[in-house]
Amino acid sequence: MEKIDPVNIALPQGQVFENGSIAVDLPTLGCLEEFWGANKEKFPFSCQGMEAGIKPAYMREYQWVFGATKASVIETVLRLGRSGIHAAWYNWKEQDPESWEFFFADRRGYKQERLEKGIWTDEDEDEWQSRTEENYHGWWRFEGVPDSSSIDEWFGIGTSAEELSDPGMSVVAVTHRLCEQTFDEWRDVELWELETHTPESVQDTIKYWQKEKAEGQDYYGRENENPKDQH
Repeated sequence: MEKIDPVNIALPQGQVFENGSIAVDLPTLGCLEEFWGANKEKFPFSCQGMEAGIKPAYMREYQWVFGATKASVIETVLRLGRSGIHAAWYNWKEQDPESWEFFFADRRGYKQERLEKGIWTDEDEDEWQSRTEENYHGWWRFEGVPDSSSIDEWFGIGTSAEELSDPGMSVVAVTHRLCEQTFDEWRDVELWELETHTPESVQDTIKYWQKEKAEGQDYYGRENENPKDQH
């Protein structure tokens, strides 16, 4: 499948997709307040397009995707099935054998050192058994991502996302889990062009902009309410 940046694949406005998500443009604070007030029970999770100062790859400013689940929101944001982004098994052992072998040489050295010091614990052994040369050959990941993203850094350093290292998982199950993990990861890191939201963070966002507006400050969608008042 040809790789296309998701932002270049139009999402029909106001149409509930098969996965239970919906895409809407909310260009003003009033539009956001009205939509959220009417739909927050049905679509508790969302992703918001932000002004990034760079060409977006996923969503435009004021574009929102809402959904009943985290996975459905990300599935729509990534335009899975149309953009070329897909879940694939990365066989680390075969595709980068030197790195794979170095990883295990380092692990063996670490284990031996702790054994010699008498500080190897049951927890250490459990972790060791979870990643052996026999059972740890690679992991599932999204491939076909936009050039502005990195396959290897999709989940950043220190991520809490569970690595999916079972090659026997079904692609459907993997895709669902990767979408859930992506939603959570995008909540934890600051991205230029988008932000994922829980119900609480949508409400907090609205309250923040209401406060800014009441105090005479710049606020969400002001330029769309007053075209001559650009900021």
